[in-house]
Amino acid sequence: MEKVIEITMEISGYNKERESEIMRVCMVEWSFREEDFSPSRGNRVQKRMLRAAALGTLYDGEDMANIVGRIERAVWRANCGMCHVAVGTREVEVHALGMPLPGDEEYERQMA
Repeated sequence: MEKVIEITMEISGYNKERESEIMRVCMVEWSFREEDFSPSRGNRVQKRMLRAAALGTLYDGEDMANIVGRIERAVWRANCGMCHVAVGTREVEVHALGMPLPGDEEYERQMA
């Protein structure tokens, strides 16, 4: 059965010149859009940070761990080297019409 999944990412220590390529490969691997990304400049300890969150569909036969691994590897290839990639996932409850249930604050926050 299909599941609605939210993926959140935090990427840091990446090559600034490769930022658009990193975003592009993330959009290929999951249903991220350009407006889902939020780049920020960190402090001296925490370098550049790129955050993103997007809802997508996990279809029958797909493995979430495999998708997360693909995202991580795609980011490293796009960056031309290793960087910190933290990926979080959670299933979003849906009702019969295919929309998130009322009270799903994270979904409501994203839609605002």
